[in-house]
Amino acid sequence: MSTSKSTPGPWIYDERAGCVAIYAGEETECLDQPPECFIAYKHGTHTGDGWEIDQQKCADFKRIVACVNGCEGVNPEAGKDLLAACKAARGPARMDNNAFEKLSAAIAKATGEEVPA
Repeated sequence: MSTSKSTPGPWIYDERAGCVAIYAGEETECLDQPPECFIAYKHGTHTGDGWEIDQQKCADFKRIVACVNGCEGVNPEAGKDLLAACKAARGPARMDNNAFEKLSAAIAKATGEEVPA
């Protein structure tokens, strides 16, 4: 398992008042946090009519938080091997139908593939 010590989860995505941020811990407003508490932060642009936040950054931050929280407790170095093993189990040496269906659905969800018939 990896020996790196990342910030413990859960990670929080926060988009408010002209900023988007990722931080760990309890939900709060991003403007209430000191900068050293942010894992990632991007301020918006004041347009005179309000704030605009780069929607690409918002999407990226959301994806980062979903990936980190979804993989909590999982060895990050094992992901590709785990997926390969699941795909192999779905191959010619099929398991019973119920387990096979669940495995196929999980692989499809992870990869965006269609569930095989």
